[in-house]
Amino acid sequence: MTSIAVLLFKNRQNLNQQLNQTKLQLQETQSRNAHLLQYQQIDNAKQHAESLIKQAEKRVVSIEKTSQHQAALIKKESQKLAKETLDQARMILAKSKKQAEQIIAGSNQRATEITEAAVESSRKMREVTFDSSLLE
Repeated sequence: MTSIAVLLFKNRQNLNQQLNQTKLQLQETQSRNAHLLQYQQIDNAKQHAESLIKQAEKRVVSIEKTSQHQAALIKKESQKLAKETLDQARMILAKSKKQAEQIIAGSNQRATEITEAAVESSRKMREVTFDSSLLE
C-alpha cells in the first residue's frame, strides 16, 4: 500500500511539475510574442495552454483512479490470502489436536493395559505366595 501511495505522490509531483512548466511556458510565450503577435494569436496560445493544463489535470485524476483501483485490488487479494492462510492454520491446528487426542487415547489405553497387567501380576503373586504358604 505504501509503494502505491509513493508512486501516486511521485506521479502527482511530476504532473504538477509538468503543469507548472506548461504554465511557465505559456507566460514566457505570451511575454515574448506580446509585441509581435496579434491579440488573436495570444488568445489561441492561451487556449492551447489551458487545454494542455486540462489534459494534465485529467491525467492526474486518471492516475489517481487507477492507483485507487489497484490499491483496492491489492487489498482484496491480501484479504483473500490472509483468509486462506488462516483457514490453513485452522486445519493444521485441527489435525494437530486430533493427533494429540489420538496419542493421549493411545497412552491412556496403554496405561490401562499396564495397570491391568500389574493387577493380574499382583494377583498371581498373591496366589503363588498363598499356595506356597499352604505347602509349608
